[in-house]
This record gives sequence, C-alpha cells and structure tokens, in this order.
Amino acid sequence: MEFVISVFSENPGVAIERAVIVAVPGKGTTVPRKEVRTDEQGEARLVLPPNSQGKYYFTVSAPGHMPVAFEHLPDEEPSVILKRLPAALDRLGWWHNLLGLSAYDPNLGSGIHIGVIDSGFAQHPALAHVKDKGSFVHSEHCPELPGIDREGHGTAVIGLFGARPSHSTVFAGIAPGAAVVSVKVSNWKRENPRVSSAKSSPC
Repeated sequence: MEFVISVFSENPGVAIERAVIVAVPGKGTTVPRKEVRTDEQGEARLVLPPNSQGKYYFTVSAPGHMPVAFEHLPDEEPSVILKRLPAALDRLGWWHNLLGLSAYDPNLGSGIHIGVIDSGFAQHPALAHVKDKGSFVHSEHCPELPGIDREGHGTAVIGLFGARPSHSTVFAGIAPGAAVVSVKVSNWKRENPRVSSAKSSPC
C-alpha cells in the first residue's frame, strides 16, 4: 500500500522540496521506522505492507521552518503546512547577544546534562542528539513510542538551549554542547490546524 504526504510552506501553494519526514510505527504495527524526503512538488511517498492497520507517528521538518508532529492511520494522506521561521545570522539571534555570545560555539555547554519534562519534541536535524525517553501521559509509560510533540512547546524549549544547526541561517541553542533528555508528560487534545488529518492519542 502506498500513500503520499504533501508538505507546503505557509505561503499558499509553495511546495517544500527535501523536507524530512520521519515515520515511526505505533502499537500494533510491525513495519520499521522510515525516513523520506519530499520531491520538488513537495510530496513524499511511503510504501507500507498490505493491510497495515496500526497508527503511525510523524514529524516533518525543513530548514527555515518550524517542525510539525502528528499521527494518522495508514488510509489517510495528510497535507502539512510548515510555518516559516526568521533567518538567523551565522546561527545567532538577539538573545545570544544579550547573553554576551558573539559567535557560535558548538561545544558551549559541554559537560552539562539537561532534562526537559514537557510536551516532547519533534524530530529535526538540529535536535538529532536529543535522547527521547518516551511518553508518560495519563500515568501510562509508552517507551516504545516517540515523545511526539503536537504542541510545539517542548520543541521550542529544547531548541532554545540545545539546537545544533548545520545551516548558518538556522538558530543555534545557547548551550548546543549540552546533553539533553526529553520526557513527554502533556498531550494536546485539539487537532493540529497545520495538518489535514491530525489526531490525538493517549501517548
């Protein structure tokens, strides 16, 4: 079974090429985790085994855009709109200057260990080093599922101090060398307005 995910910028009709889509199977699904990129039309195709019935958890990210996380059933083909972020100047923002940081240092914060108890985080290249300890929503621990962030709050908090960008136009954290662990304890119950078929779940 094949289905398509379409990714657009918040400017109507502008497709995003090479957006990264990470698909993680949920409970009752046996296919492995997959990562795909969108083509020049902003589309990415995923092939699933016949009769796949479980839920899938997705994060969609692209340089210069806020990542989005959602879940869906395999019979749905979501369309995702990513919000544009302002461009950084050599990875720095005004808050770096406020702290006296005038140049990006990828080792700043090395040796510090930070735990973030929030809404989880979205998969993003600048947050690839973050350790995901899963979800503890409603007193139910789901270690096999990602602590997927449908609110965006946990992602923003972790990025503020822990982001390690590969592009100079993407903002870095104020302590990119720190070791970061994420634990999800909250779950937004409203549907994500930027995803055409977003749904909520206990985890």
